[in-house]
Order: sequence, then structure tokens, then C-alpha cells
Amino acid sequence: TIMIAIHTKLSDAFPERQPQIKRLRQLLSIRWCPPLFIYGLPGTGKTSVVRAVLQDLKNESKGSFIYAYADCIETHSVR
Repeated sequence: TIMIAIHTKLSDAFPERQPQIKRLRQLLSIRWCPPLFIYGLPGTGKTSVVRAVLQDLKNESKGSFIYAYADCIETHSVR
């Protein structure tokens, strides 16, 4: 099916991220998905994986999948 084909493409693009891709798809497919907070070390592919999964879900739904995405960075400064 289409979902399997898209999931396979994502798995090919992110070969070590299959469990995370599967879980993200499950969570984001819930009608009223709670806000998700994804964190980890810089440069590990978090942003790329999340954006790819969101785009695939939007493509699958023919545009009816609506989401908000905020990219944040933690900074530390002396006051």
C-alpha cells in the first residue's frame, strides 16, 4: 500500500531510525495528537526525520493533514 511504500522510502533515507519513524507516524496519526517534544544531541537527525514524516503524512492525506511545527534552540546566558 501507499503507507508501506512511503514508510519504506523513509526507512531507506533514515536507515537507523525505523523505530522512531514508526512511533512518530503512530502518534501523529491520532486525530487530536498531543504536542510532541523531541530532543536530543545536535546533528542526530531529529529535525530531518520529523519533517520527513510530517510531509509524508500530509502527502498521504492529500493536504488534509494540518500541523504546526516549531523549531527551538536552548540557549544559556548570564543575566
